[in-house]
Amino acid sequence: MHKILICFYISVTGFISLDCGSPKDSNYTDSLTGLNYTSDSAFIGTGISKSISPEFKTEDLNQQLWNVRSFPEGKRNCYNVKLPRAKNNKHLIRARLMYGNCDARNVTPQFDLHLQANFWVSVKLENADNIISEEIIHVPSSNYLQACLVNTGLGTPFISALEIRSLNNTIDKTKSCSLHLFSRLDIASTTKQMVRYQDDAYYDRIWMPFNLENWGKISTSLTIDDGFYIDLRPPEVVMRTAATPANASEPLEFYLITDDTLEFNFYFYFAELTKLQPNESREFNISFNGKHIYGPLSLEYLYSLAIFSVLPTMSGGDV
Repeated sequence: MHKILICFYISVTGFISLDCGSPKDSNYTDSLTGLNYTSDSAFIGTGISKSISPEFKTEDLNQQLWNVRSFPEGKRNCYNVKLPRAKNNKHLIRARLMYGNCDARNVTPQFDLHLQANFWVSVKLENADNIISEEIIHVPSSNYLQACLVNTGLGTPFISALEIRSLNNTIDKTKSCSLHLFSRLDIASTTKQMVRYQDDAYYDRIWMPFNLENWGKISTSLTIDDGFYIDLRPPEVVMRTAATPANASEPLEFYLITDDTLEFNFYFYFAELTKLQPNESREFNISFNGKHIYGPLSLEYLYSLAIFSVLPTMSGGDV
């Protein structure tokens, strides 16, 4: 008879943070995020621990990326994790991966990730120091999550960290389907740094800085009120910066290069950061591939506004 031990560790309420490949029973507080990570050894009985090459262990690299759990044997290797909230509740599930030449072969592998028996994503790393965060919002049908690495014959699967965050069920409008992250952008970031916990204290979402040279930029040091969108809770540091057209009469445009077979849900976050005079106004529309989808839209000073597409939009293009 084979016995499977399933347990869980939570540091911040609703957060599970596993450092994959770290020594058994180890735990620590990450110096960059303040999050507590624990070894993954209690959640999986297969795989071997490896460390990335020393030249990749820089001071600004999260500790949970120093080691990996590698799976040289078996086509499918799975983690079993008890969830912080009961089944039928939304969870953010994130796999973080950095190869770091952990096997001294200097050949980045390709493999698949699955949730339960369902395909999640194919992992393709560009080079040894490339860090990938694959993220999905998912509603598990049981109180346990099975996250699997599947060998596709293109190298040995591995994982650096597995992170699970309990979400408010109103944070997105998907109903029966999962929502795989394409990108989450901090527009007009002044720090040019990734934003996550502790700035995103409720959900630990990862926001990547995004700027274009031909954009104008505005910012404030004042508090941004969540308004009616308290469940979404965008980080205040993200909401304190914004982009504007360099020419006020021109549109503010950016482009997404995507697979035309994909469907998209868009989430836009706005806040008026400039105190307008009584005779001034700011009003605009939102369009996708030239098709009007929302507006005209006006903002209230220092209040958040969130706009989302309830129905998926087919293919990529310009916004």
